Amino acid sequence: MKPSAAITVPKGANLAVRCHDVVSTLGTKQVADFDQLVIIGLAVRLALHLQSASSVPYDLLKQIALHLLHIPPTVLPAVVNCLADAEYLRVDKQGQTIRAVVPTVPFFEDLFGDMGAYAGNLQMSEPEQITLAMIDRLAKSPTDRSVYFDMGAEKKLVQRMLDVGSQGGYVIEKRSRGKDILLSPVYFPENYEAFADLTAAKGGGVVSGAIEKLSRNQGWPLNLISKNSAVGDEHLSQDELTVIKAIATEGFTSPPSIKTTHSGQNFFLFTPKPGLTTITPSKRHVFEAAMALVSAVRQGQLLPEEYAIRNPVALLSALLDRKRLRANTEAFEQYKCLATLRVGRLKPAGGSWFNFELIENPDNLEAVKMAIQLVRGEQVSHAPDPEILMAFHKGQEFTDSLLGRRLLAEQEILNIDPGMQDEIDNYLLQI
Repeated sequence: MKPSAAITVPKGANLAVRCHDVVSTLGTKQVADFDQLVIIGLAVRLALHLQSASSVPYDLLKQIALHLLHIPPTVLPAVVNCLADAEYLRVDKQGQTIRAVVPTVPFFEDLFGDMGAYAGNLQMSEPEQITLAMIDRLAKSPTDRSVYFDMGAEKKLVQRMLDVGSQGGYVIEKRSRGKDILLSPVYFPENYEAFADLTAAKGGGVVSGAIEKLSRNQGWPLNLISKNSAVGDEHLSQDELTVIKAIATEGFTSPPSIKTTHSGQNFFLFTPKPGLTTITPSKRHVFEAAMALVSAVRQGQLLPEEYAIRNPVALLSALLDRKRLRANTEAFEQYKCLATLRVGRLKPAGGSWFNFELIENPDNLEAVKMAIQLVRGEQVSHAPDPEILMAFHKGQEFTDSLLGRRLLAEQEILNIDPGMQDEIDNYLLQI
């Protein structure tokens, strides 16, 4: 089938990200119309977990790929070949038999950019193009359903891809104000009804514009946004301002707040939290800590009592390098929330002066890195599963142990004592 020229497929890093998002949401479900999309998505997933690994025996790779990354053995050779073609790994062969793979995977931004460039040279089928165009649009905001039938593709095929998205879990349809609104839980994982209502009222373009401007100025104080009708240096239309106020006040997100004696209580606004394809449940607290860090820095930058923070990125980078910030008289109120979250400690330095010291552990270091990405207006990096990373580094024994633990964790009911089973059976017979 010849792809439609009217379909706008994401390019570059976005293409790799969207393939990964679709495949991650599908899980073990398979779609007959998807070919290259799946290979690219699985290649990104594997590459994320091969970063910094040394040579991996192919038998071990097959076990980890199947049981932990849900990459079937029948698909793995194509995924490995894809990564080899993209120069993300070197294949060690003996004849035609793969003995091991040697990863050369770059980190995050380069990974997605390079893989997106590689994927851009592949021929995607029309169903894949429709899906990628649809999910890329839904990443920006919920959208009126009718928009997708104006892409130039056959309407029956568009409807089928919407049905696949619904069954696959990356598209949800909500009826609001007489309109059918589509949204993706991948990018808007909370408050579906509220986002659908907001989109129906203001339009997908307005919602998208407001969220994009906020994404470039994460953690901006609500009172400054309201006062200036702007977020950062970007002007907001009245409708965009209404959208941002709604995101802050109508249950969409819970914005962090900081209360100081000189500026009162201030709320710091962020775009909707990333979905599970970006941040795993075990890392949600890390993202919360990153938002708290950004809020504290924005307080010092935009609402200081006396001395303003001139360069938030430089300050956070210094915290990452030196694990502490120099003492000042505003530190106690500014960083108190971070001490409560156990991100850092406030150390008295005489009088009203306090140092802020980072509590050095992997989660807090990751939170500072995320905070830097947020302040820069960058997308938060996709987080690989740390246990799977360890499996590639530590080998067969660790992998066997991990598989055993996860298998137990997935069991809904373990063996029941025979006597207890009899009591249960007798009770059920009396109902």
